[in-house]
Amino acid sequence: MAETLHAPYSPLIEAPDQVIDLEFGFLTSGLEGIGRMAVASEAKAETAPARITGEANRRNHLENLASAGFESFAEHGKVIDQIASVGLPVDNYNSLTLRPNARGREGVVGSWRQDMGNFSVYEAMYNTSHQERLATIAHEGFHAVSPLIESNDRLYSSPEAREKAEVHVKAVADQSLRTGIHIDGYHQRLMHQYKAGEIDLETFQEETGAIMAEKALAGNRALLTDVQERQYRKMEDLAREARVQGKPELPSKVALISGDDLRHKAQGIDATLIDLLDSVSSLEELVAHTKGLKDKFYPREDIAKASERGAANDPDKTIGGIVVLRFVDTPYFTKYKKAARLAA
Repeated sequence: MAETLHAPYSPLIEAPDQVIDLEFGFLTSGLEGIGRMAVASEAKAETAPARITGEANRRNHLENLASAGFESFAEHGKVIDQIASVGLPVDNYNSLTLRPNARGREGVVGSWRQDMGNFSVYEAMYNTSHQERLATIAHEGFHAVSPLIESNDRLYSSPEAREKAEVHVKAVADQSLRTGIHIDGYHQRLMHQYKAGEIDLETFQEETGAIMAEKALAGNRALLTDVQERQYRKMEDLAREARVQGKPELPSKVALISGDDLRHKAQGIDATLIDLLDSVSSLEELVAHTKGLKDKFYPREDIAKASERGAANDPDKTIGGIVVLRFVDTPYFTKYKKAARLAA
């Protein structure tokens, strides 16, 4: 069993234990380093191109960023290759960091800091499964292109496309809260935090979008489909109760993901990902893309083992030839108000 932790998104600069010193290229502590990173982020944003397209161009952009914490060029290059291969836009990335896990944050695997444009992976990520590594990069990568941020219009095919994605993320977050049905243990913990007033609605919405993107890109489509069906049933029950009690009509049901027939029009998070990924233009291509990501993240022997395990656990649950690996999600709470996932 491997315990992993995601750091919830925050639009504010949140002082980390260590931050990258952009001038000297090493890890430093305190506000001085944060200030340098923030200034560099603003300067970078002023000169950023409209949108970087193509895996080679994404890789080139990432290779030219300030970075720290990596022990070798090979380690640094592997992270860059994996980020570039996922396919999400990297225009907002200003620096890359490999961070040690501070005491009390032993389970943190990745983080994205919006105001600094910093993407960080943590040493704990190397103790997780290959699917969790892919999920981490996809999760934090979606924060970097968040549809909830208006300035990210340029990363979508149009401002209307970003707005549509924003409406979808907010609607799924609302549907999750109404039904009480979460996507995974991390989502469940966030739901509890929101209801307790420990995080705001924007944070819950932001994380809901990233969790959906993570599941779709890491080959866990069946989980989203299952959650969608359960939320639909609950929404129907709530609608019947509202009619009987004479309460206002509830919002329409919202799709989390497309159906199994890949010939149909993409729905939910699939539609958003197709708009963001320049290498895909259809649902069928998106599913093929996620299947291809296994070659980037999984050693060949692990792919075979994963396929055997998936077939043994649920031989009928395959989407487009992708064997779905099921994880047992268990919430875990720390003084940092982060949420962990216990993965089998």
